[in-house]
Amino acid sequence: MDEIQSEFKDILPYSGYMIIGTILTFATILGSFLNFVSIFIFYKRRILRRPTNYFVMNLAVLDFIMSIFGIPMAAVASFNTRWIFCQKGCIYYGFLMTFIGLNNITILSVIAVSRYIVIVKPQYRIHKRSAIILILASCFSSFVMAAFPLIGWSSYTLEGAGTSCSVNWRSNGPKDVSINLVLIILYYLIPIAIFLFSYISIYKKVKTDMCNQSQVSGRNTNAEYDVAKVMLVCKCF
Repeated sequence: MDEIQSEFKDILPYSGYMIIGTILTFATILGSFLNFVSIFIFYKRRILRRPTNYFVMNLAVLDFIMSIFGIPMAAVASFNTRWIFCQKGCIYYGFLMTFIGLNNITILSVIAVSRYIVIVKPQYRIHKRSAIILILASCFSSFVMAAFPLIGWSSYTLEGAGTSCSVNWRSNGPKDVSINLVLIILYYLIPIAIFLFSYISIYKKVKTDMCNQSQVSGRNTNAEYDVAKVMLVCKCF
C-alpha cells in the first residue's frame, strides 16, 4: 500500500484535498439526512407504497448506506491528504462503493423502463412481486460484479487523488482491462441505451397526446409524467 500511495503523493495541492474533504463532508450530512427523510416518509405513508416507488426507495436506502459507511472514509482521507485505512480498508471501501454504484445504475435503468411501461404501455402493469424480484436481481448481479475483484479478477486499489479506492482502472493487465470493458458495456453503454429509448419514447408519447389535445386520464398519469421528467433530469446529472 505504501508503494502505491507514493504514486499519488502531492497529486493535488493541500487546498485541493481540503476542498474535496469539505464537499464530501457536506455530501455525507445531506445524503444521510435527506435519504433518511425519504425512507421515513415512504414508511409512514402507505399511499406511496406502490410497486414503482419501491425502486426509488431502494435507491434511497443504498444512498443512505453509502453516506454513512462509505463517503466519510474518503472525506477523512482527503483531510489527511492520503489514504489512511490500510489495504483492507481500501478493499472494503472499493467493494461497498462499487456494489452500491452498480446497483444504483441498474435500478435507474429499471426505473426508466417502469416509466416507459406506465406512460407508453399503460395496458401492462408492474406488480409488487415483480418489483421485489427486480430489486433482488439487481442486488445479486451488482454483488457478484463487485465481488469479482475480491477473487482475482482485477483488484481494488487507490484511484483519483489517492484518497479513495475502486476497481483497478489504471492497469493494462488483461484481467484489469477485461473487467473494465465488461463494466463499461453492462453498466454504462447498455443503461444509456435503455435511458435513451425509454425517455425518448415517453417524450414522443407526451408530445403526441398534447398535439391531439387528448385528455390525460386522471391525476395519477399526470404524476407519472412529472416523475418521468424528474428522473430524466437525474439521468442527465
